[in-house]
Amino acid sequence: MKFWIRIILCLFVIGCYAGCTYQRHVTLRPAGLPETYFPLSSNMQLPVHHFFHQYNVGVFTFSEPDYAKGMGQVAAQYVAQSLRSKGLFNRVTAELEITDLAEHHLINIARMKQYDLIISGDLTYYFEGSETMASRVDEQAKIILVSDTEITPLWFAKTTEICQPKQSKDLIFLFGKGAKAPSSMGLLQRNAEKIGNLFSKIAKKQ
Repeated sequence: MKFWIRIILCLFVIGCYAGCTYQRHVTLRPAGLPETYFPLSSNMQLPVHHFFHQYNVGVFTFSEPDYAKGMGQVAAQYVAQSLRSKGLFNRVTAELEITDLAEHHLINIARMKQYDLIISGDLTYYFEGSETMASRVDEQAKIILVSDTEITPLWFAKTTEICQPKQSKDLIFLFGKGAKAPSSMGLLQRNAEKIGNLFSKIAKKQ
């Protein structure tokens, strides 16, 4: 009888230990505004948001570091998606096939395709984290108003996303298994959301 009691107790203890391991998760707050943003023109030159619904917007591929090939296109695509989701503009197009990113060239394309606003930018830092290192993505964007006769730089925005992994946590009767840092691709998407939120803020402010 004592033998079976011991076996049952052993199984109970093993079951308790097995049930005391849990997976920790990285929780991200909703994306806010860019960490840095400011107008490049006087208030008299800034467009009134009531005209936003009439605007066609072109989002061009961001420049990228040599070690992050293709991520500039992804950054631009996410910005375009964020702007579409806000419903502020008539049309938002991601221009992902343009390789000459010189500003005068983008302006010529904007005039040819009748874009009222263009967004260009730079992916300045891109790092994929791990179980021990943080993921990080830094970007900057420039918004320009384009007409047949004028070019008006409107806003500059700089966004940074850094996210740490969740370390394992070992308590007396409880073990929390660590989690890898969120992917840099996800951080690109959060930076794009910040740029979209900036336009929403401008619209509400006016």
